Amino acid sequence: MGVGPSEGLPEPGVISCDNVITIPAGAFDDAPVGHLGLDARIRLDQALRHALACEY
Repeated sequence: MGVGPSEGLPEPGVISCDNVITIPAGAFDDAPVGHLGLDARIRLDQALRHALACEY
């Protein structure tokens, strides 16, 4: 899923759902660097459900 300046990021990038890992919350900065709008969050949810084979 492509992301970039429209999400508040300095450069274009991607969100990969192929290699999902957990990261301790303490490893993140306090201030977010970007945001996802509703449509992007829906697409991300669909991609994660597909990658993890979640059916509900």
